[in-house]
Amino acid sequence: MHQSERILNPGTKWGPGCVLRACVTERSISELMDIVGRTSRTKFRNSVLKPLMQAGLIEMTIPEKPQSSNQKYHITDMGRALLAGRETS
Repeated sequence: MHQSERILNPGTKWGPGCVLRACVTERSISELMDIVGRTSRTKFRNSVLKPLMQAGLIEMTIPEKPQSSNQKYHITDMGRALLAGRETS
């Protein structure tokens, strides 16, 4: 199993896989947290966003200013390819 597939954990309905699908459209951290029902920004960033970014599946819209209030996240080409492969399986 590839690292990115382990991160997505197909058995988790509201986890990283859901966030990856949501990032097809640029979304703020608050929007993503609302989608998956999370309330702790720090835990969400550390347990969901960082692993997805480290795997190259999502990226920041303003990488030079990670703490910007205008920061959003969107899916990468690698993330799109992974989603496309999962949806056809």
